[in-house]
Amino acid sequence: MAFNEHKNDHVCIADESLELQIASKKIVVPFGHLSEVKGTRDEIVIMTTNKKKHRIPDNMAISLVRRDDLFDKLKRLVPERVSEK
Repeated sequence: MAFNEHKNDHVCIADESLELQIASKKIVVPFGHLSEVKGTRDEIVIMTTNKKKHRIPDNMAISLVRRDDLFDKLKRLVPERVSEK
């Protein structure tokens, strides 16, 4: 099922974590558990310290912040873990 088929999908930045709602499943990733964040033109890929990969595609609704703002904010909050392709 494609991300855009889930109208409640969203992502936002909380105080010390990134909160994702993907396919009716809520995922909270504390900043300390982010191992890598990669940005491409089409998506943001988030890798966690327990080797899980979460993709935020460009067509997914992003609450509170736009996609570019989300990536920029993550670059400021955890710069050592963020790279752009």
